[in-house]
Amino acid sequence: QGVIPAASFAQTLFPASKTLPPALFPVLDADGIMKPAVLVLVEQALAAGILKVVIVVDEAARSAFDDIFHRPPEPRTLQRLPQRMRDYASVINETGRRVHLVTQIEQRGLGDAILTAAHALDADAPYVIMLGDHLYKSTHRNGDSCIQQLISCFDGTSLMALRPTAEAEVSRFGCATGTWEGSRHDSRQKDGAIGAKDGGEIGAKTQTPCAGHVLNLTSIVEKPSVEFARSNLVTPSIGTGEYLSAFGLYIIADASLMLTLKDELDVCLTSSSVRHTLELTPALDKLRRDRGVRGVLLEGERFDIGGEP
Repeated sequence: QGVIPAASFAQTLFPASKTLPPALFPVLDADGIMKPAVLVLVEQALAAGILKVVIVVDEAARSAFDDIFHRPPEPRTLQRLPQRMRDYASVINETGRRVHLVTQIEQRGLGDAILTAAHALDADAPYVIMLGDHLYKSTHRNGDSCIQQLISCFDGTSLMALRPTAEAEVSRFGCATGTWEGSRHDSRQKDGAIGAKDGGEIGAKTQTPCAGHVLNLTSIVEKPSVEFARSNLVTPSIGTGEYLSAFGLYIIADASLMLTLKDELDVCLTSSSVRHTLELTPALDKLRRDRGVRGVLLEGERFDIGGEP
């Protein structure tokens, strides 16, 4: 199962975002079809083996998401489409059977969006979190999508996908550090892939899709300063002047994160603060302390639709 928070408002995309959330922005996919970004995410999730996707939407935009996933085109509209698009409309209709929409009445942060999806998920099963205002492009040598790469590393412990980020940008992202599992050989290929060097300690018998890519996280911090990163977030084998930041993909193993978010929301709602924001990173760090979180360095790129150019 998967969760896509898609209720965000992108200030950098105003005034377009006044009528269209980032998750609905049109994107030319690899198959040559122009799609709303969230449909690209859903298709990647289903291709990776996820059976159900819960999308958290803003109340004002819910009808638009229903139009995509749950309302087939009118017959007169289909008649105007070429055969390829008619066939694809049928594919979208089948895809929609595995998509469940939930409405976030008030936007209180990413953590609140995840919590909003709780009632639509199997509480005892792991789930993937994909950000609705992101696109993920794999550079994996075998063509495995970013979601597939993360799922292949799941062994029952929650996972946080990571990417190297320049020092000047760490204050824009959640960041993490930890200790590498086994041996880490940093041999970035020309195409950007990361793998073990020939003849290294990771031999054929122990080689896995995640070999050399996984850390046991020792800290997860929301938007640290450069000074904090220099003192606390240096990770061996990551380039000088670079740190590990959130890729925007996660696998949560059980109900622990939801329970933490619920407790934190209760605190927020009873506090005297005017703005009650429930972020994901502090809850992830508590999950790390209580049950452990592993970090995975993916072979790919992520693009923030509402980010700065």
